[in-house]
Amino acid sequence: MNRFEQEYNNELNLLKRMKEKLENDLIKLREKEKTGADEKIGGRIQRILNGLAGVKARLSVIRVGNEETEQEKLDLINTFVKRFNEVIEPGTKLNFHGCRNLSLVKAIIDTKQISNSEKRTGQTTSFDTGDAISITTPRTFGVTAYEYMGLGTPSCYPAGALFVLAPCEDYDEVSIITRDCFFEEEPDRLLAIVSTKENQENIKTWLSENGMNPDLCITFEEFLSNVNNLGNKKTKNI
Repeated sequence: MNRFEQEYNNELNLLKRMKEKLENDLIKLREKEKTGADEKIGGRIQRILNGLAGVKARLSVIRVGNEETEQEKLDLINTFVKRFNEVIEPGTKLNFHGCRNLSLVKAIIDTKQISNSEKRTGQTTSFDTGDAISITTPRTFGVTAYEYMGLGTPSCYPAGALFVLAPCEDYDEVSIITRDCFFEEEPDRLLAIVSTKENQENIKTWLSENGMNPDLCITFEEFLSNVNNLGNKKTKNI
């Protein structure tokens, strides 16, 4: 058994144990809920459901990694932001929204929207509340690249993706939020979905299945070559 298979087996067994525990806890809380003795039990149940959804999301994408997939993630960690800063032109206005887990990328495509964390997972954050989503701009791009694209995940998980959005009318180069993005209502707002070579086929398939343009999905190399032109992109996502 190589190190990739070992890491996969260890993580898979951990997820299975977590899932079993959360399911058992949920059963107990559901029974207690019937008594009406605990006014706060609804919140506890929701936290269990959120945790269970997170575990299932990870189970849906876990796979055995290899040298090639790991090297691509490592290369991106080491060079992507530096290369982005070298090619981005002053005045380029774009918003970036990162997604760590590939299953959440699929969920965004299936629902044709990027909404805030509470709407997506039931959990609120200090960044995206109400009808707002967390984003970065060319000036703050490193935050998304390093922390929100899943490049540092264990070898048994694929990377996530980078959603490139046309800016709203209230664009600010240091803003960390913008309004929710509904692809059908604003068909020109989603400019690209950037991900690893490994993820291209899956993401393109999901886009096609949802009546969206599969050419929206591009590699990191394609993104770096075209980032300054994305704001003028004519291809609609629907």
